[in-house]
Amino acid sequence: MLYSGAYILAGAPKIGKSFLVAQIAYHISTGKSLWNFDVHQGTVLYLALEDD
Repeated sequence: MLYSGAYILAGAPKIGKSFLVAQIAYHISTGKSLWNFDVHQGTVLYLALEDD
């Protein structure tokens, strides 16, 4: 679903972008399947720059 690299997710405020990215990052870092897709375990760097 995603190739290795850097991604920017943009959209309207308060629609769940941070939650979505945190969920995807968790599944990639643990290697657990997500939405019935197989996930290859990998290293994740999640920068939540808008959070305090």
